[in-house]
Amino acid sequence: MGIVANLSKDGYFCRAMDDKQKNIGLVTWFGTPNYGTNLQAFALYKVLEERGFNVRLIKRFKTPFTLKNIKDNYFYAHGIRRFWKYKHSSHFPAKTRLIRHFCRDEMKTALVYTRRNLDRLLKETDIFVAGSDQLWNCHDHFRGFEFLDFAAGKKKISYGTSIGTVDIPADCRKKIKEYLTDFKYISLREQSGASSIAAVTGRTDIETVLDPVLLCEKSFWEKEAAKAEESFLHPLCSVEMTESKSGETAERTDIRPNELTEKKSNEDRLGGEPGYILYYILRKGASGSAPMEEVEKYLTNHHEKGLKKIIIPSGENPGFSLPGAKVIKDAGIREFIALVKGASLVVTDSYHGTALSIVLERQFINLKRFSDNDIASQNIRIKDLLDRLGIDNRTLHGRIPEPDRNDEATILHEGSLPDIDYSIVSPKLESLRAQSNLYLDKALADED
Repeated sequence: MGIVANLSKDGYFCRAMDDKQKNIGLVTWFGTPNYGTNLQAFALYKVLEERGFNVRLIKRFKTPFTLKNIKDNYFYAHGIRRFWKYKHSSHFPAKTRLIRHFCRDEMKTALVYTRRNLDRLLKETDIFVAGSDQLWNCHDHFRGFEFLDFAAGKKKISYGTSIGTVDIPADCRKKIKEYLTDFKYISLREQSGASSIAAVTGRTDIETVLDPVLLCEKSFWEKEAAKAEESFLHPLCSVEMTESKSGETAERTDIRPNELTEKKSNEDRLGGEPGYILYYILRKGASGSAPMEEVEKYLTNHHEKGLKKIIIPSGENPGFSLPGAKVIKDAGIREFIALVKGASLVVTDSYHGTALSIVLERQFINLKRFSDNDIASQNIRIKDLLDRLGIDNRTLHGRIPEPDRNDEATILHEGSLPDIDYSIVSPKLESLRAQSNLYLDKALADED
């Protein structure tokens, strides 16, 4: 059981006996019903913890500490409003509950309601880290908290933070420069983001590093997958889905025990030869991607026939379905990892769905979530990653071939994507991982 570190006589951190263990306050997104958000938070938390630090995730709080803001901070910190929201509007309450329990049990959290709480946190914390994900996406939100504005005079670094888009809105640039002036070290997840922040701040020392999900090695995620609930290690054996005459799916309830046993072949077991296509689609009717009917046609024509389909629906796209597919609505974090690991092919428009597929060495196809013409398009995130690993042909584009183009944009109609050769990709990933670890070690060890 994890410990929620609230203000008490013992403070936020439990110091080591020799008092040499340093304390880190980590600001990143976590606790929402989104797999990627929590995967990256968990990964960075563990990476820092394994380096010998006491780590606390800091829940967002409002300043100044007016009576209204203190009340809001308390409700937000304890998830009261969020719980009410999810209870009454979440399409997947079981998944939401599992993710909340995972975060509670696996990561310790510092809660700040008042000035007194913040003073205590500042006193006890040695380093504040702005973590990964789209923490600095100013098209989505723009708050000083994500830039650690509450930690004046303390050592601040960022690791793998993302602006999510190609550029920074003009009306945010002056304030961002002010926020980042006292950061000791800054690193971004995308090269385009690093260039944009460098242009805004005038700094020449900004580095590009891997997302925390990719910073953790394959063996780390395999161990987490092995802790998943047993039924998710054999997803095709628990319940069989049949297609009705109307094209809808329904669970079979007449499966004999020996029939399930027979189906537990090597292709169905975690760690064996995978036997299904996994769909994890965040955006409904993604304008930058091929329509799902054409994706399905492509898969039918160019990939193994007879593979079962499994869908993990998202809160952003809860109604996504395909004829004959099994829909899994109650996967927790470890169950999600296990389902990706067991897939023969992953079809996704998710950054972290793509990242996890890469680190687990799964074949995958990426779909664009946004139009490239959209000023707030987040397509650059995945493009940057795939370019760096030399697998930029994994994205399916466009509804129809464009007559004046002869590149990967028409791959959907021209033939099968070749399998990813991980004997080439994984060494590239390991090299980037080594560079990212060097940055993190330098940033954490350097003394003022």
